[in-house]
Amino acid sequence: MLNTMNNEAKEQIREQLRKYVAKFDSQNKAALSLKNVSVATVSNIINGKWEKISDEIFISVKKQISEPTAGWNIVETDNLTELNRIYTHAAAYSDCFIVMAPPAAGKTATAEYFRSQNNDVFLVKCNEFWNRKTFLIETLKAMGINGGGATAPELVQDIVRKVNSCKNPVIIFDEFDKVNDQIFCSVITIYNNIENKCGIVAQATDHLERRLTRGLRLNKKGYAEVYSRLGANMVFLEEATNSDMVAIIKANGIENEEAVYEILNDAKSDLRRVKKLIQIHKHN
Repeated sequence: MLNTMNNEAKEQIREQLRKYVAKFDSQNKAALSLKNVSVATVSNIINGKWEKISDEIFISVKKQISEPTAGWNIVETDNLTELNRIYTHAAAYSDCFIVMAPPAAGKTATAEYFRSQNNDVFLVKCNEFWNRKTFLIETLKAMGINGGGATAPELVQDIVRKVNSCKNPVIIFDEFDKVNDQIFCSVITIYNNIENKCGIVAQATDHLERRLTRGLRLNKKGYAEVYSRLGANMVFLEEATNSDMVAIIKANGIENEEAVYEILNDAKSDLRRVKKLIQIHKHN
C-alpha cells in the first residue's frame, strides 16, 4: 500500500516512541509490550530507518504508545481518587483488593492513568477467550516480557523474577469477571509465589460478586482460595455522580451550560459516553 504519511508526522511518532521505550528496562522489552510490532521495527523507527515501514504500522505504534489521557484533562472524581488510593496502597504494602463498580464508571481509564504515572504498574486487560497459558503470557507481556514458547510453570517463574526486580510493583487485573475458572486458579498460583512482594488489584463489575458468592456456595474449585486471598479487601464503587460528570465536561472544553446539560442528560452516568459526546460537540 502506498505510504502517504509525511516525515514530520513520523518524527513525532519517533519522539513519542523514544519516551515510551525509556519507561522499560530495554528497547526489546518495550517492543514486546506492543502488538504486531517487531523489535526490529521499533529499532528502525527510533533510528529513522522507516523507508520500508508502512503507514499502518506507524499508526498502530502511535495508537499503542499514546498516553491514554493525551488531549484529555483528568478530573479528580470520587472514583479516581479512591482507585488511586487503592493502587498506591497495594503497591506500597503488597496488599490485595477486589474492586467492583458499574460499567463505564472509570475503572479502566483510571488504571491506565495510574500505569502511565508509575513504572512498576502492570495492567492486564482480561479477555473471556483466554485460557490459563494465554493469561500468563499476557501478564508477562504487560511486564514487557515475551513468554512465547515457555511452559506454564516457567511463565509463573518469569512473573516472579520480574516482580522481584521491582521496588513497589502492583498487578491490576482489569475486567477480571471475564476470566474463566481455570484462570481463577492461576491467580492463586501467582499470588502464592509473590505474596508480600507485589500488590494485586482485581477489578470488575458487580457480576464478580455474584459469581464469587455462587462459587463459594457451590464449593467450586478455586473460589474459596481467591476470596481468601483477595476478598478481605473488597471495595464497591458507585457510578459517576452528576457533579463528577459536569466537572469532566467543563474541564474538557464544554462551557456552554445548555451543551453541558445535554451531554449530562444523554450520558446516563456512562463516562465512556461522556467522552464520546464531548468529542461530537467539539466537532459540530
